[in-house]
Amino acid sequence: GISGPIWRAAILLDVRPERLNLLREIQVVEQRHVRRNWFNMIFSLVGMIVLVSLLYAVINTLTKGYYSFVLALISVLVITGFLVFFLLLI
Repeated sequence: GISGPIWRAAILLDVRPERLNLLREIQVVEQRHVRRNWFNMIFSLVGMIVLVSLLYAVINTLTKGYYSFVLALISVLVITGFLVFFLLLI
């Protein structure tokens, strides 16, 4: 014909019950893995925020509040950096 040779393709699906059960089990394992990763990321983020806050409090106490504005600014920038980093991972 005018359009040249035409090819046909066939898709063969394996829908045996044991194959479908295996696919369901793989899906459940993958969902658990995704949930665990989210939990680890959120836990890490909260831990870093707590660590930065404690570090701010200690350094602010040691400097007797003289650098409180600078320390607060640095703390906010560090926490924002962690948030941006975690959002880029998603």
